[in-house]
Amino acid sequence: MESLRNKILICLAERAPNSLTLPNLLSQIPDIDIHALEKELQSMATDGRVIMRPGKRYSDYVLPSYDGLPVREYVAIGDIKVPRLLSDERARPEELNIFVEVLARRIVQIEQEAEKRLDERLKNYWANVVTLFGAFIGVFSLIVGFLKTVPLETNSTFWSVFIQSSAQILPLALMLGGFIWLLRTIFK
Repeated sequence: MESLRNKILICLAERAPNSLTLPNLLSQIPDIDIHALEKELQSMATDGRVIMRPGKRYSDYVLPSYDGLPVREYVAIGDIKVPRLLSDERARPEELNIFVEVLARRIVQIEQEAEKRLDERLKNYWANVVTLFGAFIGVFSLIVGFLKTVPLETNSTFWSVFIQSSAQILPLALMLGGFIWLLRTIFK
């Protein structure tokens, strides 16, 4: 269980000088059994690697000494930094208010980003639907346009009939292509 011991020590060092409870450690160490964690904490307390301070609900665990360990002074929420509450200080009401305000601003930012992404995806979806619908109408119109009979002369060749049919259908094809392009650019 040496790796679990290291994980516990890393958690306590990262949160220096604040103490951690069993639920705190469970949230910080993924995929760990509560009984294995309790057993390891008891073993570490017996060895003097951690100090266990009994509490009303949960015991606190701290390192015997935090000398030489860096103390993080801020908590980052997105790109916004908020002062950390440390164990040797009292929480001032305004610090909690600022933390809640920063958290609320970050939530609003996340909502706005999500709405923007959703709008872009919906716009892209509708552009694809309109383009497909326009393409379907265009192909259907071309088929109907080609069904018009071309007056054939007795000396008509394949190429003369093809050129005459193309001359009749080309303006319609260009207009439909332009219409589909216009729809695509409007809805993109």
